[in-house]
Amino acid sequence: MFLEYFLLVYYIRPVTRSPIIFLKSSFSSVCTFLIVFVSCLLCQPYFSSQLFIRTTKKILHRSHKSLSIIQRLTEIRLIKEERENKMNTPVLRDIHRRLKSSLVQLPSLASIQRVEVQFSESLFNQYKERFKKTTFKISTSLNRLDTYADESVLEFWNGDLTSQFPALIKLLETNHRKLISLQLSIIKEEKRVNFLVQLLPLLHLLIQESCNIFIIMENQLSGYYRYIGFVQDPDLSSIQEHLQSNLPEKEEPRTLEYSQFKIFHYFQNIQLIIEDIDKELSSIQFESIPDLEAYKLHYFLEGMIRFTRNQKTLSSIIYKISCITYTQRKYIYLLEMVKNTYYLIKKKTHQFQQNTNNNNGSNSENEYPKELEPKFSTSEKLKIIFGYLLFERILCDWRFSLRYSMGIAAFSIAYYEIITHSDFILFQNGSWVIVTLIFVMAPSAGASGFFSVLRLSGTLLGASCAYVVAVLFSLPSAAVAESFIYIGGTMVLSFSIYFLTKSKPIHNYLNFFILTYSTVTTPEYNNSKADIITALLRGYHIICGIFIIFIMSYLIFPYYDYKVLDGNLIEITCHSMSVFRKILLKNVIGSSQDPIEYQDQISNEFENQRSEIAKQIHLLFYSRFELIFSKQSKLRFAQYKHLYHQVQQLFTNLVGLECIFHDSNVLSFDTEYQKNIQLLLWEIESISSNLHDLIGHYKHQHRIYCMYSHRCNQILKAITKCYCRNNRIQGEVLYAIRSFIETLNQIRETLCTLTNCVKLNRSSELFQLPTINILPTKDHLSPHDTNLEIPIEISK
Repeated sequence: MFLEYFLLVYYIRPVTRSPIIFLKSSFSSVCTFLIVFVSCLLCQPYFSSQLFIRTTKKILHRSHKSLSIIQRLTEIRLIKEERENKMNTPVLRDIHRRLKSSLVQLPSLASIQRVEVQFSESLFNQYKERFKKTTFKISTSLNRLDTYADESVLEFWNGDLTSQFPALIKLLETNHRKLISLQLSIIKEEKRVNFLVQLLPLLHLLIQESCNIFIIMENQLSGYYRYIGFVQDPDLSSIQEHLQSNLPEKEEPRTLEYSQFKIFHYFQNIQLIIEDIDKELSSIQFESIPDLEAYKLHYFLEGMIRFTRNQKTLSSIIYKISCITYTQRKYIYLLEMVKNTYYLIKKKTHQFQQNTNNNNGSNSENEYPKELEPKFSTSEKLKIIFGYLLFERILCDWRFSLRYSMGIAAFSIAYYEIITHSDFILFQNGSWVIVTLIFVMAPSAGASGFFSVLRLSGTLLGASCAYVVAVLFSLPSAAVAESFIYIGGTMVLSFSIYFLTKSKPIHNYLNFFILTYSTVTTPEYNNSKADIITALLRGYHIICGIFIIFIMSYLIFPYYDYKVLDGNLIEITCHSMSVFRKILLKNVIGSSQDPIEYQDQISNEFENQRSEIAKQIHLLFYSRFELIFSKQSKLRFAQYKHLYHQVQQLFTNLVGLECIFHDSNVLSFDTEYQKNIQLLLWEIESISSNLHDLIGHYKHQHRIYCMYSHRCNQILKAITKCYCRNNRIQGEVLYAIRSFIETLNQIRETLCTLTNCVKLNRSSELFQLPTINILPTKDHLSPHDTNLEIPIEISK
């Protein structure tokens, strides 16, 4: 709308009040819209449902890739055991053969001279970073998946397909959480675990079977199989019985039905492998294994088993979606959409007529009483409308609106006074400075220094390309040739810049390239000649506007992305601690919250937190430019980057803890164990309130108390004494809790260096823990916490 208004008022400048020119402009816009709409329908573009399926394929492929990386990481952990374990020499030789072949994919390791230690450590770090990048890409794909699912609701002709998307998103979210939780036992420590050698062949088989399942699901969505269609509307609960009873004996392996049958065959193999793993675990002497290594072993094995078992429901939903998409290929997509549109209009018309007939009958028992219907007078309706427009629309961000209008008015008056009293060439057509201010200072565009640099580079490139294209289309004398050169050059440049900046933080680069390019080439195309003065002046005026906004964003209206990033990371950390307390409260202490309500609440909080963490990477990217002007810029950016990775690790620890309780049966903990967990929850609450006070305070000194960390460490030691080595679930819980506390302490140390905080150490007398007696009547953790329902009593 703004572009149409700008072209009519500023550029075309109608000299009369005749509505013809405005009607022509409106008609051309409508014709352009119809042409684009019909062309898109004929070319069958990707709708949101198809983009959803394509993104799901990427997630399945990256999940398969992450499992392969985990397999390599387990092999690297055992690379030092070749000389010490002669019983497993064939297994270790196979590991060496696979790892040495990885040098082709990792050329940076080819220059390593030392054979054993340096080779294994460097290779381990390479795979570790690759695993983190892969899981982060899965997280960003899940964010896009939510957007596509919301948009696909409008595709009424695909109701049977889009109805499967919510359940699929939930399963993919759960898969991602389970996948990143596995890295705690693989990436956290790089010590030698020789007792894992005898389990390694079974682990390889387990991972390989899971990889085969993901490959088949990806191929099903890609359309690599042929659909026979003997299973009509398969039920997810009985899909295996359908396939086993209806599959012909001599069926081709490239059919969709046979591929699903192979998936169920892989699940049967997985169950046999899990039984063999349990037998091998019974032969391990846990008394000779350190506590930390025993925790990690239980955590990793149980996590892998849970992850592989939970793919059966996912494979069934993928199969059902594949059946629907394969059936749609029998018809032309456009005709099917038109047919469904006709039936929808017919259905809505019938419903409207039926509702009209029902309203005409006054004796209906279900009719709402007219005496109870809300009635508003004309003045009341006007008050409601005026209040909505005033408070919800006009004054929703009145501070920015006031500053925006005052800035535009001041610069407009300054420009008017300049052109009135001066004929200097650099001031001619200087209104582009005001136009740039209007475009750039909009809330959707932003006004940070990083975007100012992008706008500056986009303006320079746009002005240069515009002059080159103007020279090219001014060479021929025929008008048709000029049009083809102008349209062709514009399309090539626009698509090239679009693909270079697509889905990247520099996407704002494209906006100012197109703005400068169009404002320079349009008048030169109308005059059929290239004028370098026009290109230079337009570029100069736009650059002047950018520099004005750059100065305003740092001096008059300061806004720093790194401060917003710091506050967001602290908020995410505090939220993680809150979820941590809820998980232990429900599963260890045993609160009275409804299980279904608890699962829905935890699942939503995990999805929101994962999405927020993925969004912070853009602020981290923007803050790098802002920190250039600060002292020790490289050190500060490295600290913010380290803090971001620590918050990611904290979320990973939290996910791992939730996965343990989600997939386990009802657990029972002794009284001493529950007492220590209650003390730990109390300390976590104090740490959360202490960290929350740091948000937005950079000029004032705040205190970070070190006694909370000492108390948490003492509580962990007390919990370890209650641990039974043969109890695999307790070992998992202990490892997850210990990892969470360690990462939390690291975050607090990093915040001490980033913010203006004072670390306070107290005497050891204050580190003494109170005694907690469990009572069945009280429902409070402490006098300071009224949200958690834990039956305790504190005595000195």
